[in-house]
Amino acid sequence: MLLATAGLYGVMSYAVSQRSGEIAVRMALGAPARAIARQVVGHSIKLAAIGIALGMVCAYGLARMIGSLLYGVTATDPPTYVGAVALTIVGSLVASWLPMRRAAGIDPTESLRRS
Repeated sequence: MLLATAGLYGVMSYAVSQRSGEIAVRMALGAPARAIARQVVGHSIKLAAIGIALGMVCAYGLARMIGSLLYGVTATDPPTYVGAVALTIVGSLVASWLPMRRAAGIDPTESLRRS
């Protein structure tokens, strides 16, 4: 989970740095920082949702193979799947926190001057 959170942080940080000009234009035209933050977190949640969907399909598909290795739970234990999804969502929110703050704090004039 730590590796996934670090990877998502890297992707979100890179995305914010690449889109800083667009974010600066949106802020210069009057977009509030809250809207910019919502956009960054929404992108992070979208990436996490894609990962969750692929992971659930793979986990369910491989459940029969790993079923003999598990003790005390079944391979399709619903609380385990729900816990994994919840942990992934929390991880994606944590990973997007710093890029979101950086995007919401972009100074439009300074960013546009650098571009």
